[in-house]
Amino acid sequence: MVRASTLLVPEKILFDDEIYHTHRLLLEGVSVEADSLAVDVIADVGPRGHFLAQRHTRRWVREIWLPELTRPRPPRNGRRLPDIRERARAELDRILTGHKPKPLDKAVQAELRDILNAAEQELGDSAL
Repeated sequence: MVRASTLLVPEKILFDDEIYHTHRLLLEGVSVEADSLAVDVIADVGPRGHFLAQRHTRRWVREIWLPELTRPRPPRNGRRLPDIRERARAELDRILTGHKPKPLDKAVQAELRDILNAAEQELGDSAL
């Protein structure tokens, strides 16, 4: 990677993931049906009202995806909000320490072993 003038910044993987999901949701579009726009709820609540007590709000707020890195929750107890790279590093550390990948099926492992053995025979030991 050094020869290619690029370096791996692990936190950037999380930034890129958030950018991807943000754009994926934008491409899916915004629903403009009466229920998703809450036209009736807006009329019922009226000016200067609030929507927190509305059943519609409680139902739909669960559907909203908010990016964690660029839209963090405010810190509690007057603590300083870590900068975006610190938040990404903390999330990366959490993933690396807690993630336990499932092993591949035995058939898939055997097929990969066969592919590697065939490549080793064709290209020689130094190629792998």
